[in-house]
Amino acid sequence: MRLKGVPIRLPTIIDVNATDDDGSCDYDLDDDGVPDIDEIEGCTDSTANNFDVNATDDDGSCDYDLDDDGVLDVDEVLGCINSTANNFDVNATDDDGSCDYDLDHDGVLDVDEVLGCTNSTANNFDVNATDDDGSCDSSEPIFDTDNDGFSDDLDNCPTLSGVDNGCPVTQGKDLEDADDISKLYLTSSVIIILVIFLLFLLLRKRKEEQSE
Repeated sequence: MRLKGVPIRLPTIIDVNATDDDGSCDYDLDDDGVPDIDEIEGCTDSTANNFDVNATDDDGSCDYDLDDDGVLDVDEVLGCINSTANNFDVNATDDDGSCDYDLDHDGVLDVDEVLGCTNSTANNFDVNATDDDGSCDSSEPIFDTDNDGFSDDLDNCPTLSGVDNGCPVTQGKDLEDADDISKLYLTSSVIIILVIFLLFLLLRKRKEEQSE
């Protein structure tokens, strides 16, 4: 007699020729200790991504490739997979967030770096440069007092702003050194004296003519 509400458990293997039950009926086909009627299908491999702790029968659904990139999790290689990064790893299959885009770690991304002289004491210091390119000029500073395009050490008249090398031009020829300037001043003085003397003689002659 069957109790009301109690499910009937049918044996997995039935001997259609048997006429008397000998107690050999099997209700657990896979012999896992769980009657077939109570089995729960799912992934029973605890190493799989979709392991089901409640599953009693493996249904072949276990997943071993979490990111579905075609590489089994056990074979994944962590690293930088961005080919534009400094530390790109050609063997990496999974990005681990380690990609480096600032090779010199100065806080400026490589793509934004500006090459130039970063030494503030150099003659050609570039305030906008972020990466030193070795172009810094640390030689003695060049001075051009009269702004004529000739450095003072090469300018014959460094403080006299004029024509061609800082010196004035006389009769179409440049005075090349201080001696020439001295000669010019001397010549000018002699000419002035001669002019004054000639004027004196001229005035004297006129005075004599008038007195006759």
